[in-house]
Amino acid sequence: DCIAMRKPEVKLHGTKTHITAWVGDSSDILILTLEYGKGHPYVYDIIEVSHKGILMKRNRENKKETRNQKTFTQSLAFGWLDLDFLTVEKYTFNITSHDEYHEFIGESNLRLKKFTAVGSNITVNCNSDNIYWEVMNGVTFIPLKPNGMNIFSLFSRSDFKPTLAADNASIQLGTNDNTINDIQQYIPHYQRPLSRYEEHIVKIQCVAYHYCTYVLGNDEDHKIKKSFSKNYTSLSVNGNGNEFFIKLDRKPLTNEKKSIDRGGNKTAIVLGVLLAIAIGLLITVFLVFYISRIRAKQRK
Repeated sequence: DCIAMRKPEVKLHGTKTHITAWVGDSSDILILTLEYGKGHPYVYDIIEVSHKGILMKRNRENKKETRNQKTFTQSLAFGWLDLDFLTVEKYTFNITSHDEYHEFIGESNLRLKKFTAVGSNITVNCNSDNIYWEVMNGVTFIPLKPNGMNIFSLFSRSDFKPTLAADNASIQLGTNDNTINDIQQYIPHYQRPLSRYEEHIVKIQCVAYHYCTYVLGNDEDHKIKKSFSKNYTSLSVNGNGNEFFIKLDRKPLTNEKKSIDRGGNKTAIVLGVLLAIAIGLLITVFLVFYISRIRAKQRK
């Protein structure tokens, strides 16, 4: 499920569960409650993942104790966290954050029934780099990298005019002359909504806690610069009465690198083919010249 949630209850299927969560300013990044047998409040473990490490607390028939902990050599980096939860005889956490790898092995030999995850923007068993939010009534807050590129896509079953804001700087998306734009600058008569059943692209390039540049649609020249007066780590999204989905590509730089690599491979293949053709032509010319000389000698 690639829709971000605050508190998903996870039912185990197989021996591996993959979780993503956002590492922000909160002291507790992820809290897992693991239930065995009778379950909570009788037999359970609590796993707390923070910036500095992992702490496991055990409860057995109201007897509580801290059994295991791990301190990271470096604090978890700001951004997206990937966690693989493995259950065989004992449970194991494999945590990856910005290419840093950490492993934590639990102690329980009891059969795990289910676990609940609490954190920021959690997905469970999402086999994609895309994360989705369903914007309904009110405001939805979406993590925003304050230094780097954020790539969003918006989609709705009805025409809509969403508002995006970080700090006090906001834009309201709509169309003007069939082009996606910040329609706040136009009088209401010219404020057309975004079309239903279409994917609308918004890129937000941020420079560390200073300003962000919005690139609307696929037109790299269509940019709107917004400055911010304080630190920000989230984008507030308001549907203004409309329901829609917003998608984040959480690894755009990785994807760009892959496309560059693929482009480089194609170029190498083309050059190789051209070189082979050139060598073939040279060999052909040489053979024709060589055979002609032999025949000329034979005639003499």
